[in-house]
Amino acid sequence: MWVVKKRKGRFNFSPSEVILVRCCSWALICFLELTRQGIMSRPMLVVFLFLLLLITSQFEWRQQLANEVDANSSESQKLTQISKREEGIKEKIILSQEKNIQMLNELVRSLREQLQQCWNKTESLNHTASSLTERTVELEQHQILDD
Repeated sequence: MWVVKKRKGRFNFSPSEVILVRCCSWALICFLELTRQGIMSRPMLVVFLFLLLLITSQFEWRQQLANEVDANSSESQKLTQISKREEGIKEKIILSQEKNIQMLNELVRSLREQLQQCWNKTESLNHTASSLTERTVELEQHQILDD
């Protein structure tokens, strides 16, 4: 079937549709007149009408195929746009995750430094405590010896 668009009270046919309708109507009028005058037999008129039907249906099928191709191309364009948007969103998510990973790595580094400082302080305190213990033992031994 032909696609007829009505705009502002008028029907808009494509130029090829107008030409096809004019040619078919002209040919039909000619063949009807030839049949009326007896120049063409009725079986010939039936064959002509069959051919006319075949030609117009071929034209309609081509129009439908063209419309389907246009619809498919617009759908593929929409799908392409959607996939581009999805890729953009995925990239943003990846960048956000990379920033979070960097922040976590910095926190781990900072915590390791703090842990190392704690170990150093503990070692220093242990060393001081052991030296104090040694000094206390020495003093106690001296006091025992002095008594």
